[in-house]
Amino acid sequence: MLYVSLQIAFVILTTLIVPILDGIERKIKAKLHSRIGPPILQTWYDIRKLFAKELVLTRTAFPILLVSLVMVGLCILTLLVIPAGSSWTFFSSISLPLLIVLIASIHSLIIITSIVSDNLYAIIGGFRELTIGIINEIALIIALVLTLINVGLGYSGSQIITGITGIKVSYISAVILLAISSYVASGRIPFDLGEAEPELASGVLIELSGPVLGTVLYSIILKRFIFASITALALFLPFMRLLNPLLAFILFILLIIAVWIVHAVTAVLLGRSRVDIATRTLICVYIALIFLSTIFIGVGL
Repeated sequence: MLYVSLQIAFVILTTLIVPILDGIERKIKAKLHSRIGPPILQTWYDIRKLFAKELVLTRTAFPILLVSLVMVGLCILTLLVIPAGSSWTFFSSISLPLLIVLIASIHSLIIITSIVSDNLYAIIGGFRELTIGIINEIALIIALVLTLINVGLGYSGSQIITGITGIKVSYISAVILLAISSYVASGRIPFDLGEAEPELASGVLIELSGPVLGTVLYSIILKRFIFASITALALFLPFMRLLNPLLAFILFILLIIAVWIVHAVTAVLLGRSRVDIATRTLICVYIALIFLSTIFIGVGL
């Protein structure tokens, strides 16, 4: 019963704090740029203002609204699959395959949002998302599998934590691969190529306004939290079983926030990239890390 309560608390807490975390990220970026920046609650203010506007359902806005609502639902379902500081999940027997399917579905819905629109810039942004997404999701799936192989050869939530005997080089390389692919999937600079505001005038979001835009923005923030959670989970898995469930839950939340802040600082330090350079760089980095992780696992390191 405690595990159920913690998982539900994790979902409720996430839905409340993700706009605050986005506000903290905006504040951090402003400070690093020597600006004052907006208040921490600014993202909540923006979402509330968007939902207060009139809902205009044009020919393209209505299907986009449906897609965005489904996206929010899939994000919440994904949060139920991620073990919140314990080895328990609602779908423990199929947690890894379900997590992979949900992540792929969320990214696909973002691409569908751009395709539904009649705007050329949105369609170009969608194709950029597709290009980066195909490369990155393959690496992300491989990273998830390699990480779980290192901490225990089971796929269920009750098995993945029992096999760890020590931190190995193969585990570190797999976590690095997972951390990079999770950052890319979060859609921050230099991999925000689907939006690329200076080039595409907000890309896939250019045709959205009011509650529809608010829903899509909220789902994007939820998606960023999910990928921060996946990185934090990979870092925390070897130690999760050693702690009290409540303490593990608190430490897991704090680790997610720390990963989010690292993502925010990284986005400030990196410059914007071109879609061709970004894809070539990712392919080279991913192939090298996958090769090294596989070799390390094969030789038992």
